[in-house]
Amino acid sequence: MNRRDFIKATAFAGTLPLFHIGCANFGLSRNRQIAKGDKIRVALIGCGIQTRCMIDGVLCENLAAIVDPDPARFDVLEKYVANTCSAADRANFASARRFATYQDMFDAMGDEIDAIVVETPNHQHVLPAVMAIRRGIHVYLDKP
Repeated sequence: MNRRDFIKATAFAGTLPLFHIGCANFGLSRNRQIAKGDKIRVALIGCGIQTRCMIDGVLCENLAAIVDPDPARFDVLEKYVANTCSAADRANFASARRFATYQDMFDAMGDEIDAIVVETPNHQHVLPAVMAIRRGIHVYLDKP
């Protein structure tokens, strides 16, 4: 082996533990199998104006939880759903548990959620996303 090949091999081998440590500690893998035809359990974080664009897609699945610190936003979104969605979608929306913080939602329902949709202001996207990823929950962010 010449010196150049030795340096390449050493550099490559030295970086492997970094990748292993980073991947192993960041996110978990969940083994919940969703049967064909079943709906995924989604949590909606944020009930602002942007949520109106996403609510139809979320209500196609099983809406498990809604999170917003302002209780008045729940009422505004509920009126919007009542005026624009079908009876089945309204029932799906009404059955969702409501939380003031996503930390409370994760503590209460962490194992009952398959995915989250984050519809908060841009500077508040990362914390609920990281908490979900660390629990093995899929994440949809409107903006990176």
